[in-house]
Amino acid sequence: MKFAHLADCHIGSWRDPKLRDTSTNAFCKAIDKCVKEKVDFILIAGDLFNTSLQPKRQNNS
Repeated sequence: MKFAHLADCHIGSWRDPKLRDTSTNAFCKAIDKCVKEKVDFILIAGDLFNTSLQPKRQNNS
């Protein structure tokens, strides 16, 4: 059985958009690698987001 352990991702924690995008991209790469490696489950310990209230996403349609 394969699993991945991610901890304290703090997505959205940076105020600077460039740094915020960097941490979000790092999280996405980690998830992509988990899919590629066909892990059975992902354990996320600690804080996934920096706050309990996330900003609303812009609808780009």
